[in-house]
Amino acid sequence: LKHDTPAVACSASLSPLRSVRGTLLGSNCRARRVFSPPRVVDARTRVAQRCRAVSTYPTPQAHVSSMTAEQYPCWEFLDCGGDVPQSRSGHTCALHKNRYLYIFGGFDGSNCFDDLYVLDLDTRQWRKIEAVGERPAGRASHSAVTDELAGVMYIFGGSGSHFGYTNKRDLCEFCFETESWRLLSNPLEDTPSARYGQSMVAYQEGLFVWGGTHGTNYPTDMHRFDLCSKQWEYVVTSGDLPCGRYRHQ
Repeated sequence: LKHDTPAVACSASLSPLRSVRGTLLGSNCRARRVFSPPRVVDARTRVAQRCRAVSTYPTPQAHVSSMTAEQYPCWEFLDCGGDVPQSRSGHTCALHKNRYLYIFGGFDGSNCFDDLYVLDLDTRQWRKIEAVGERPAGRASHSAVTDELAGVMYIFGGSGSHFGYTNKRDLCEFCFETESWRLLSNPLEDTPSARYGQSMVAYQEGLFVWGGTHGTNYPTDMHRFDLCSKQWEYVVTSGDLPCGRYRHQ
Protein backbone atom coordinates (compact mmCIF):
# COMPACT_ATOMS: atom_id res chain seq x y z
CA LEU A 1 0.00 0.00 0.00
CA LYS A 2 1.40 3.33 -1.01
CA HIS A 3 1.43 5.90 1.75
CA ASP A 4 -1.06 8.65 1.14
CA THR A 5 -0.25 12.20 2.24
CA PRO A 6 -2.84 14.92 2.78
CA ALA A 7 -3.43 17.44 0.02
CA VAL A 8 -1.76 20.82 0.39
CA ALA A 9 -4.14 23.16 2.16
CA CYS A 10 -3.68 26.08 -0.22
CA SER A 11 -4.37 23.98 -3.32
CA ALA A 12 -8.15 23.80 -2.89
CA SER A 13 -10.21 26.07 -5.13
CA LEU A 14 -12.53 28.66 -3.62
CA SER A 15 -16.28 28.43 -4.00
CA PRO A 16 -18.50 31.55 -4.10
CA LEU A 17 -18.63 33.38 -0.80
CA ARG A 18 -21.86 33.39 1.13
CA SER A 19 -23.18 33.52 4.66
CA VAL A 20 -22.98 30.15 6.36
CA ARG A 21 -24.52 29.99 9.82
CA GLY A 22 -27.56 27.87 10.62
CA THR A 23 -29.94 27.65 13.55
CA LEU A 24 -31.49 24.26 14.21
CA LEU A 25 -34.19 23.18 16.61
CA GLY A 26 -33.20 20.53 19.12
CA SER A 27 -35.04 17.59 20.64
CA ASN A 28 -35.81 16.95 24.28
CA CYS A 29 -32.07 16.87 25.00
CA ARG A 30 -31.75 20.63 24.59
CA ALA A 31 -34.36 23.23 23.78
CA ARG A 32 -32.26 24.78 21.04
CA ARG A 33 -28.91 24.04 19.47
CA VAL A 34 -26.87 26.22 17.16
CA PHE A 35 -24.24 24.48 15.07
CA SER A 36 -21.53 25.99 12.94
CA PRO A 37 -21.15 24.22 9.60
CA PRO A 38 -18.24 21.79 9.34
CA ARG A 39 -14.99 23.74 9.08
CA VAL A 40 -12.87 21.07 7.52
CA VAL A 41 -12.20 22.16 3.95
CA ASP A 42 -8.39 22.10 4.16
CA ALA A 43 -8.43 24.80 6.83
CA ARG A 44 -10.46 27.28 4.77
CA THR A 45 -13.04 29.06 6.95
CA ARG A 46 -15.85 31.29 5.72
CA VAL A 47 -17.27 33.93 8.04
CA ALA A 48 -20.45 35.59 6.72
CA GLN A 49 -19.33 37.84 3.82
CA ARG A 50 -15.65 37.32 4.59
CA CYS A 51 -13.44 34.37 3.79
CA ARG A 52 -10.35 33.63 5.83
CA ALA A 53 -7.90 30.98 4.69
CA VAL A 54 -5.31 29.47 6.98
CA SER A 55 -2.39 27.99 5.08
CA THR A 56 0.38 26.35 7.06
CA TYR A 57 2.00 24.28 4.32
CA PRO A 58 4.57 24.23 2.83
CA THR A 59 5.85 27.64 4.00
CA PRO A 60 7.71 27.83 7.33
CA GLN A 61 5.13 30.18 8.85
CA ALA A 62 1.35 30.09 8.98
CA HIS A 63 -0.33 32.53 6.62
CA VAL A 64 -3.84 33.86 7.04
CA SER A 65 -5.56 35.66 4.19
CA SER A 66 -8.78 37.65 4.24
CA MET A 67 -11.11 38.25 1.30
CA THR A 68 -14.37 40.19 1.19
CA ALA A 69 -17.14 39.68 -1.36
CA GLU A 70 -16.52 43.17 -2.73
CA GLN A 71 -12.82 42.44 -3.30
CA TYR A 72 -13.26 38.97 -4.74
CA PRO A 73 -10.98 37.47 -5.93
CA CYS A 74 -8.33 39.74 -4.39
CA TRP A 75 -6.51 38.56 -1.28
CA GLU A 76 -5.05 40.48 1.63
CA PHE A 77 -2.20 39.06 3.69
CA LEU A 78 -2.85 39.24 7.43
CA ASP A 79 0.30 39.76 9.45
CA CYS A 80 -0.19 37.53 12.50
CA GLY A 81 2.04 37.18 15.54
CA GLY A 82 2.28 35.05 18.66
CA ASP A 83 2.88 31.29 18.74
CA VAL A 84 2.61 30.56 15.01
CA PRO A 85 1.89 26.86 14.20
CA GLN A 86 4.47 24.78 12.37
CA SER A 87 4.05 24.08 8.66
CA ARG A 88 1.46 21.35 8.04
CA SER A 89 -1.36 20.05 5.86
CA GLY A 90 -4.45 17.94 6.54
CA HIS A 91 -5.30 19.92 9.68
CA THR A 92 -8.76 21.18 10.61
CA CYS A 93 -9.82 24.76 11.22
CA ALA A 94 -12.89 25.45 13.38
CA LEU A 95 -14.52 28.84 13.92
CA HIS A 96 -15.80 29.83 17.37
CA LYS A 97 -17.83 32.98 18.13
CA ASN A 98 -17.01 34.42 14.68
CA ARG A 99 -13.66 35.45 16.13
CA TYR A 100 -11.47 32.49 17.09
CA LEU A 101 -9.97 29.96 14.67
CA TYR A 102 -8.92 26.65 16.23
CA ILE A 103 -6.29 24.59 14.38
CA PHE A 104 -5.86 20.94 15.35
CA GLY A 105 -3.57 18.22 14.03
CA GLY A 106 -2.01 18.03 10.59
CA PHE A 107 0.91 16.41 8.81
CA ASP A 108 4.39 17.81 8.02
CA GLY A 109 5.46 15.12 5.56
CA SER A 110 6.85 12.83 8.25
CA ASN A 111 4.78 13.11 11.42
CA CYS A 112 1.25 13.96 12.51
CA PHE A 113 0.62 16.64 15.12
CA ASP A 114 -1.57 16.46 18.22
CA ASP A 115 -1.24 20.14 19.09
CA LEU A 116 -3.99 22.76 19.21
CA TYR A 117 -3.68 26.44 18.31
CA VAL A 118 -6.12 29.33 18.33
CA LEU A 119 -5.97 32.53 16.30
CA ASP A 120 -7.76 35.65 17.56
CA LEU A 121 -8.99 37.31 14.36
CA ASP A 122 -9.36 40.68 16.11
CA THR A 123 -5.85 40.87 17.57
CA ARG A 124 -4.32 38.59 14.90
CA GLN A 125 -2.36 36.73 17.56
CA TRP A 126 -1.76 32.98 17.66
CA ARG A 127 -1.71 31.03 20.93
CA LYS A 128 -0.77 27.41 21.55
CA ILE A 129 -3.31 25.79 23.86
CA GLU A 130 -1.99 23.55 26.61
CA ALA A 131 -5.21 21.58 26.88
CA VAL A 132 -5.92 19.10 29.66
CA GLY A 133 -7.87 15.84 29.61
CA GLU A 134 -7.88 13.00 27.07
CA ARG A 135 -6.11 14.66 24.16
CA PRO A 136 -6.55 12.90 20.79
CA ALA A 137 -3.50 11.24 19.28
CA GLY A 138 -1.73 13.03 16.43
CA ARG A 139 -3.60 12.78 13.14
CA ALA A 140 -4.42 14.36 9.79
CA SER A 141 -7.35 14.26 7.35
CA HIS A 142 -9.77 14.05 10.28
CA SER A 143 -13.13 15.80 10.68
CA ALA A 144 -14.11 18.70 12.93
CA VAL A 145 -17.36 20.52 13.66
CA THR A 146 -18.34 23.03 16.35
CA ASP A 147 -21.43 23.33 18.55
CA GLU A 148 -21.76 27.01 19.43
CA LEU A 149 -24.52 26.55 22.01
CA ALA A 150 -22.62 23.91 23.97
CA GLY A 151 -19.30 25.66 23.35
CA VAL A 152 -17.47 22.57 22.11
CA MET A 153 -15.66 21.20 19.08
CA TYR A 154 -15.90 17.57 17.94
CA ILE A 155 -13.01 15.68 16.29
CA PHE A 156 -13.48 12.32 14.56
CA GLY A 157 -11.27 9.86 12.71
CA GLY A 158 -8.26 10.71 10.59
CA SER A 159 -4.99 8.85 10.33
CA GLY A 160 -1.54 8.80 11.83
CA SER A 161 1.57 9.29 9.71
CA HIS A 162 1.24 5.87 8.00
CA PHE A 163 -1.95 6.52 6.08
CA GLY A 164 -4.02 3.39 5.66
CA TYR A 165 -2.22 1.63 8.53
CA THR A 166 -2.81 4.04 11.42
CA ASN A 167 -6.42 5.09 10.81
CA LYS A 168 -8.51 6.43 13.71
CA ARG A 169 -12.13 5.85 14.76
CA ASP A 170 -12.39 7.74 18.06
CA LEU A 171 -14.64 10.75 18.68
CA CYS A 172 -13.35 13.49 20.97
CA GLU A 173 -14.85 16.68 22.36
CA PHE A 174 -12.96 19.90 23.14
CA CYS A 175 -14.52 22.46 25.49
CA PHE A 176 -13.63 26.03 24.51
CA GLU A 177 -14.23 27.49 27.98
CA THR A 178 -12.20 25.01 30.04
CA GLU A 179 -9.77 24.15 27.23
CA SER A 180 -10.09 20.46 28.00
CA TRP A 181 -10.51 17.29 25.93
CA ARG A 182 -12.95 14.45 26.57
CA LEU A 183 -13.25 11.08 24.82
CA LEU A 184 -16.86 10.47 23.74
CA SER A 185 -16.43 7.11 22.02
CA ASN A 186 -13.46 4.78 21.71
CA PRO A 187 -12.46 2.18 19.10
CA LEU A 188 -13.78 -0.68 21.25
CA GLU A 189 -17.37 0.53 20.90
CA ASP A 190 -19.73 0.15 17.95
CA THR A 191 -18.35 3.04 15.91
CA PRO A 192 -17.77 3.68 12.20
CA SER A 193 -14.75 1.81 10.89
CA ALA A 194 -11.38 3.55 11.18
CA ARG A 195 -10.96 5.94 8.27
CA TYR A 196 -9.64 9.28 7.09
CA GLY A 197 -10.78 11.93 4.62
CA GLN A 198 -14.44 11.49 5.63
CA SER A 199 -17.00 14.27 6.04
CA MET A 200 -18.86 15.04 9.26
CA VAL A 201 -21.78 17.41 9.75
CA ALA A 202 -23.98 18.30 12.71
CA TYR A 203 -27.76 18.12 12.37
CA GLN A 204 -30.20 18.56 15.25
CA GLU A 205 -28.93 16.28 18.05
CA GLY A 206 -26.52 14.18 16.01
CA LEU A 207 -23.21 14.06 14.18
CA PHE A 208 -23.37 12.39 10.76
CA VAL A 209 -20.27 10.74 9.28
CA TRP A 210 -20.01 9.59 5.66
CA GLY A 211 -17.34 8.46 3.24
CA GLY A 212 -13.60 8.55 3.62
CA THR A 213 -11.14 5.76 2.96
CA HIS A 214 -9.47 2.89 4.79
CA GLY A 215 -6.48 3.26 2.47
CA THR A 216 -7.57 0.54 0.06
CA ASN A 217 -11.33 1.06 -0.31
CA TYR A 218 -13.94 3.79 0.07
CA PRO A 219 -16.88 3.00 2.38
CA THR A 220 -20.29 4.47 1.58
CA ASP A 221 -21.99 3.74 4.90
CA MET A 222 -23.65 6.52 6.91
CA HIS A 223 -23.32 6.72 10.69
CA ARG A 224 -24.88 9.01 13.29
CA PHE A 225 -23.62 9.80 16.78
CA ASP A 226 -26.47 10.72 19.13
CA LEU A 227 -25.30 13.62 21.30
CA CYS A 228 -27.93 12.82 23.95
CA SER A 229 -27.35 9.08 24.40
CA LYS A 230 -23.68 9.26 23.36
CA GLN A 231 -24.19 6.21 21.12
CA TRP A 232 -23.39 5.49 17.47
CA GLU A 233 -26.06 4.14 15.14
CA TYR A 234 -26.06 2.98 11.53
CA VAL A 235 -28.23 5.14 9.25
CA VAL A 236 -30.28 3.34 6.61
CA THR A 237 -30.50 5.51 3.49
CA SER A 238 -32.42 5.31 0.22
CA GLY A 239 -32.15 6.79 -3.25
CA ASP A 240 -29.08 7.11 -5.45
CA LEU A 241 -26.09 6.31 -3.27
CA PRO A 242 -23.00 8.43 -4.07
CA CYS A 243 -19.91 6.49 -5.05
CA GLY A 244 -17.19 6.17 -2.43
CA ARG A 245 -14.82 9.10 -2.06
CA TYR A 246 -12.60 10.97 0.38
CA ARG A 247 -11.43 14.56 1.00
CA HIS A 248 -14.80 15.76 -0.24
CA GLN A 249 -15.38 17.90 2.87
